[in-house]
Amino acid sequence: MNRRLPLLLALVCALVLPATAAAAPKPKPKPVAPTAAPEATVKVKVGNLDKGRAEIMQTVPVSGTLAPFVAGEKVKVTFYLDGHILFARNLPVRKSGAKGVFKTKIEVTEDGRYAVAAKHVATPELGADETVRKSWKVSFPALHQGQCGDVVVGFKKAMRAMGYIANDGSCFGGKTARGVLAYRKVNGMSRSMRAGAGLVKNAFGGKGEYEVRYPNAGEHVEAPLSKQVLVFAKGDKPFAIYPISSGKSSTPTVTGHFEFIRQEPGYNSHGMYYSFYFYGGYAVHGYESVPDYPASHGCLRTFIADQPEIYERIFFGEDIFIWLVVGAGRGSPAPDTSRLWLDVECLARDSPAPPFRPVFFLLRMLLVMDLAAAKATLLAELKEHSLILGEVTLASGAVAQYYVDARRALMRPEGFRAAGELIAAEAETRGAEAVGGPATAAIPPACAAIAVPEGQDLVAFFVRGSRKEHGLQRWVEGPVEAGARCLVVEDTVTTGGSTADAIGRVREEGLEIAGVVAVVDRLAGGAEKIEAAAEAPYRALVTIDEIYPDRPDRG
Repeated sequence: MNRRLPLLLALVCALVLPATAAAAPKPKPKPVAPTAAPEATVKVKVGNLDKGRAEIMQTVPVSGTLAPFVAGEKVKVTFYLDGHILFARNLPVRKSGAKGVFKTKIEVTEDGRYAVAAKHVATPELGADETVRKSWKVSFPALHQGQCGDVVVGFKKAMRAMGYIANDGSCFGGKTARGVLAYRKVNGMSRSMRAGAGLVKNAFGGKGEYEVRYPNAGEHVEAPLSKQVLVFAKGDKPFAIYPISSGKSSTPTVTGHFEFIRQEPGYNSHGMYYSFYFYGGYAVHGYESVPDYPASHGCLRTFIADQPEIYERIFFGEDIFIWLVVGAGRGSPAPDTSRLWLDVECLARDSPAPPFRPVFFLLRMLLVMDLAAAKATLLAELKEHSLILGEVTLASGAVAQYYVDARRALMRPEGFRAAGELIAAEAETRGAEAVGGPATAAIPPACAAIAVPEGQDLVAFFVRGSRKEHGLQRWVEGPVEAGARCLVVEDTVTTGGSTADAIGRVREEGLEIAGVVAVVDRLAGGAEKIEAAAEAPYRALVTIDEIYPDRPDRG
């Protein structure tokens, strides 16, 4: 009996324990923490830049990476111009090793500061990241006749938008060159067919439009004689602007309001081509010689290549308004003002009796002689006192067989006074409040401008060669403050380097460049460099061709 009890207890335990275990609840599994999405790194790169600039009409490639690579991810690339969003693109990312890569591009079609940034928005598979904006500026090339390409096409489109003539096709032809001449005349620049970098930049920016004088006249023609252009306009919008040559001082063009009354196709016995008359024997006609100054016998001369188109544009009875603001003369590219500021058109246009007009023409000639006499005096002084023959090394490092020391004339009473009158007139034209430039070259002409009666409202300044280390520590010395409108002056220009440097310093001080005047231009390429730096009209009072026409290096 006692031997069976342990066996019985063991059997009961074997039966009871499994049932008890089966009735006990199972423990719950611990939750698994979700795996965090990996951090993302976005990078972006701008290609084809030259010193942080892209040339106008250039396609700029943009590439970037997203790490690590995760299939199906996208990156948002946003382009900016002057801080404003141009457009954005959501780009797919393709695998390249352990990273993802993306590419896009933008065409630079206008001036300003461009920028691009890339951004990845977080997804369950990859974290968020974005780049800082990568920025670049725009550069503009000088253009010349015969040049072709996208920049030329864009330039011609910009010129046409302002009304200046340009040829068809992708190349810079003669018609475009004449449109450039018209642009330069309208904007008071040196009169040539050269499209410098500054001019190209202004054209792309829509700067330099002709301002229509008679916007309420409907479709009409205007001929501002001081600018030497013929303008076709509809209301206040010019749509075709041509360079012309009007009557010289001995045979001036009539001024006033006229209508086109008579046609004469082809050539006549005087060499006039496709003439359209508006008053007596006065006509708009083509001619073999069309200089950039008044040279005709009273008519409005146009280039032979332009006249058939002009002839077709004019219609019978169309109004033409012709006027002159006194102060215009050969060698005065921006002559819309003089010391007397007399608008002869205001006197002559409403005169019902043409015989009275010679009185106004005489008055006009007397007033034009004012500045012409000043230039003649200055030229004589420069020839007598400033021209030095013999080998010399110029400030640019170039070696020349002659030298022009303009200060030898400017620091004599006659030269000082003549230069002052011409510079003060130019300051008035440009709306400048101050005149000055690089020390020490600019000091005599700047002082001359404020010393004459016409310059009584001007102040002078000069730009130091190095910033002053004490006191106000300024580059620019003189009674000028930020925001003042300045006419930069220089005694002699060769390559234009020192003048361009001074222009940069003037801008650093917060001054506005209204224009640039050189007393003497050696015609060695400085004009283009100065215009590009100033982004404003440049004018020389006298050129080396006038001082030393027989110089050995004349082209």
